[in-house]
Amino acid sequence: MDHAKQDLLFLNAMVSPSVISQNPTNWNGLVYVKSNVIVNSGVLLDIGPGTNIVFQGGYSYGLRVNGRLEAPGTNNLHSSSGNSPGSWGSIVLNGSGANSSTISYANIQNGTEVDVYSANNVTIQYCNITNNSGNGIYINSSSNFTALHDTIKNTNINHGIYFSGGSGNNCYYNVISKTNHGQNGAGYCMLVRAGQSNERY
Repeated sequence: MDHAKQDLLFLNAMVSPSVISQNPTNWNGLVYVKSNVIVNSGVLLDIGPGTNIVFQGGYSYGLRVNGRLEAPGTNNLHSSSGNSPGSWGSIVLNGSGANSSTISYANIQNGTEVDVYSANNVTIQYCNITNNSGNGIYINSSSNFTALHDTIKNTNINHGIYFSGGSGNNCYYNVISKTNHGQNGAGYCMLVRAGQSNERY
């Protein structure tokens, strides 16, 4: 792409603020992320089908959702700084405000992790998660989480899907592959704690 076309695309793009407080907030088209983005509790971030989200300027830049995330269509999340694992940060669904968040049909490339912390009834389905530097999906102290028909492929992944605590979590028809067989980690890892039950793989 020549610079003129790239500049035109940039002018027509949305640049995300570092804190999102407007409810709801809609992302569509081309979105540039130039800092860590925090979605406040009580705020819905709705990412429209076909949205292209580009993380710029630093490996730590990511998306922390303390509210609810709805990403129902085919979206792309990647970095402008290269194709190496960990070229940008994590998608973090954090706390009860993120309950019932859904990510569907997303292509998530060269990030760190998709994290679910103390958020219930979260669904991640039909997603392609490639080249993370950490786990594919990490679920901590969350219940009724569903991973359905996800494809997770990495060269240096720790675990494909990692559970720590929670209950009633479900994984169906996911494909997890690791091209670096010398790397530690499993397809699924479940750290069992009191009250955890009914996991189905």
